[in-house]
Amino acid sequence: MYASLVIALFLLLGYRLGSLTHGVSQAEWQTLGDYSSFHAIIHNPLNLPMKLVGWATWHIPLHSAALMRLPAALFGLGTLIPFAYLLKRWYGMRMTVLGTLVFACSGWFLHVSRSATYDVEFLWAIPTLLALNVILYEYSDRILAVLTWLAGMLLLLCMPGMVWLIIINLVLQRNELAEAWETLETWWLKSGAIVAVIGIVGGLAALFYRRPDLLLPWAGLPAQLDDWLNVLKRFIDAFAYFIVRGPHEPGLWLGRLPILDAFVSAMLIAGLIFYGRHLSAARTRLLLLFTAVSAILTALSTSVRISSLVPLVYIIATAGLAYLLHIWLRVFPRNPLARGLGIGVVILLVSASCLYNLRAYYVAWPHNSETRQVFDEKLVPHR
Repeated sequence: MYASLVIALFLLLGYRLGSLTHGVSQAEWQTLGDYSSFHAIIHNPLNLPMKLVGWATWHIPLHSAALMRLPAALFGLGTLIPFAYLLKRWYGMRMTVLGTLVFACSGWFLHVSRSATYDVEFLWAIPTLLALNVILYEYSDRILAVLTWLAGMLLLLCMPGMVWLIIINLVLQRNELAEAWETLETWWLKSGAIVAVIGIVGGLAALFYRRPDLLLPWAGLPAQLDDWLNVLKRFIDAFAYFIVRGPHEPGLWLGRLPILDAFVSAMLIAGLIFYGRHLSAARTRLLLLFTAVSAILTALSTSVRISSLVPLVYIIATAGLAYLLHIWLRVFPRNPLARGLGIGVVILLVSASCLYNLRAYYVAWPHNSETRQVFDEKLVPHR
């Protein structure tokens, strides 16, 4: 089953990776220039995780549009791992399968995971931060878990805007951090952790001293604050994109379609009702803070992308699906026909949602006139 799942994911992200759009966009070409040389990465290490992966893959001696987009596809696969881990810990195995399937076939996931831009990095960062939060909460007494948490936090610290979400994690998990520190029993483990933190933080401080123009983009803040009405409009748009109308980005999206389809929109409403009834829960506070900060940063600056909100929305929508199915099964605890009918309807709706998004991306989007204007065949890299 796992082998079939891996093959399906590789097909999902690898099918016509370089030829679906018959060229690359200017945004993809600019991203390539950011990581094609190690000197460029040292000069500007913001978005370091994707730049390192892109630099490594670009040294494969066969340049093509597919290879150019390979780092994004790898980050797409990497996004599903912490996303599924979260669903398993929070909602159970059934919702893990259904929620991950809906997310993996969603239009936004496919668009950013098959485009050589930094959007997919923010799609990956949020589930990773949440998964690290859960790992430290559950396994603060295990050395490997503590070191994994530390490495992940330091890596995410090199991304624009993530410092605020990391601070939220540190504040909410101050008790677990004290336990984790005691878990590092030997002096050399504690010394290594301190050296790693000082190395990354000191390296960023030296970078900002040398290039102060990078400090505000790293913090996810604008160089010059826009009119508050424009900021408010972008803040509202950050949520309206999901249900009302999507962003006008032909290189990443189809027309002005909402990011969510009708089924996921309904599940999102159910998820909001579920978490609204559990406002005092730690998970609710965590999701609420992450959503609010991500939306504010998206409204303030272009260095933080709308992709940071997408996994949060799908996590809440999965909670809504679990909530409705739980109510149905509670009404029919012993009736196998009714239980099977409820689960069957859910599977049918999930399948319809996946089919809709797959057709929108693989069929409708590449044939859209605005999309064809964005991608230029002359920019396809080759060697």
